[in-house]
Parts: sequence; C-alpha cells; structure tokens
Amino acid sequence: MDDQIDNMIDECATDEFCGKTALMIAAEHKYYEILMILLTKSQDTNLDFNIRCQEGKTAFIYACIPNENESQEESIRLFLEHAEENEIDIKAKDKADKSGFDYLSSELLNQLANEFPQFFQDWFQTILPFQNALLHPLDM
Repeated sequence: MDDQIDNMIDECATDEFCGKTALMIAAEHKYYEILMILLTKSQDTNLDFNIRCQEGKTAFIYACIPNENESQEESIRLFLEHAEENEIDIKAKDKADKSGFDYLSSELLNQLANEFPQFFQDWFQTILPFQNALLHPLDM
C-alpha cells in the first residue's frame, strides 16, 4: 500500500495542473485498500466525494473508467455501498456528458443494476421504454 500512496503523490507532484484529489487518483488506479479507508472513515474527515477535476470527473466516474487494474468491480461496489452515507452523487456527469455508468460494460452494468437497483431506477425508466419500442415497434 505504501507504493500506491507514493505513486499517488508522485502523480500529483509531477503534474502541476493535476486537479485531482487523492480520492480521485485512488479511484482511477482502483486502489481498493485506500478507497476502503477513505470511504469508510470519511466521518472523521471533511472529504468532498463530489469534487470534480478539470474534465468534470468525480472520483466515482474515475472508478468506473476501465483500466488494466483488476479491482474495478470491487471499487465500484465500494462506492455504491457507501454512496448514501457519504452523499456521493452517483449520477454526476463529466464534461463529456457521461456518468460513471456510461463508462461500464453492459455486462457489469447489468450486474450492478441487479445488486443496487436503487441507483438504476431512472436508468430503467429511460432505457426500458426505448428498448421496448425497438423490440416491439408495431405495438406503439
């Protein structure tokens, strides 16, 4: 974990316009252990989980963007498990008008929708009528 922390510090130190918080960097690199500490111990801090970088991305959006690290699913689940208590805006969109969910594969999106339906109610209301229209065009 010390290497992960050093990497986060080096990443911000080498880019003077980094604009990312430690939480964003941990989410981007899927540093599960660090995310666990930040998300579960947040009552002891004044962490703003909805702060945005220059691209408009939040830490949750960074967690959703795929990379070579294998702990993406666990990191996203961790955010969703602690979203309400930390007032994390799961539906926030970046400057490209994408939410974290827009970066996920359809397979992972479906898994998460089954596990955390409370975060997908709006999505279901928007997507399902469109899918039904495509599947049953004559019923309209």
